[in-house]
Amino acid sequence: MIDDLSDPAKWEKIGGSGKVFVCNSDTVYGLSGDDSLWQYISGQNWIKIRTQASKDIVAQGHLLCAVDKQSGDILKYNGKPESWTKIGGPGKMFAIDDHDNLYGLTPNSKEVWQFKGQPGSWKQVGGPAGQIFAGGKVLCATSPDNKELWCFRDEG
Repeated sequence: MIDDLSDPAKWEKIGGSGKVFVCNSDTVYGLSGDDSLWQYISGQNWIKIRTQASKDIVAQGHLLCAVDKQSGDILKYNGKPESWTKIGGPGKMFAIDDHDNLYGLTPNSKEVWQFKGQPGSWKQVGGPAGQIFAGGKVLCATSPDNKELWCFRDEG
């Protein structure tokens, strides 16, 4: 629990409100009220890195991905404002582990896929699943009824 956000020795305000915020090893990113995507620079300075509407963002390691609001496609940030690459189609949800491995759950929750580094290159690693979560070098998924938790360790 946060005791006091107003204590400047412990907390520094870096921005205003947003829909979703994520962090990776590089910085903080935010999805604004108009669905544009912003990258934190320093102090209270942010730059817009995606003007087109995004419906979600996911980040971990050195990877940042956005889900296009119109198509549902997953896009990878190339490190420069407005520079994105479509790497896959729509998914129910996406997760990234600490080693930049991106995973996606298909819209019908029947399959879990791992991105293999090139646009459109994915490998099925499981399914069906209710939700997926990643961290370290582990991908976890709940059973479709969300009553069991399973973990996948990518050994290769």
